[in-house]
Amino acid sequence: ERLSFNAFMGSMTDANKTYNNNAQFSVTGNNPFIETGVGIENIFHLLSLDYFWRLTPGSIKAGKGGLFVGLKVAF
Repeated sequence: ERLSFNAFMGSMTDANKTYNNNAQFSVTGNNPFIETGVGIENIFHLLSLDYFWRLTPGSIKAGKGGLFVGLKVAF
């Protein structure tokens, strides 16, 4: 089992905005972005399944939740 919590808030400098001009992401400014999630991982640590919920209102373009499936191969 896995629990997670992520939060961020802030903006970028003008130099970073210029550098990331073609990137597909948003900054929140003074509005925080907070999400939490739960997940499971199988016994071989190969597959994982996570669900995340956004806890804050839509200050940036993001869904209210999402299911993520992961595959990790390690040698």
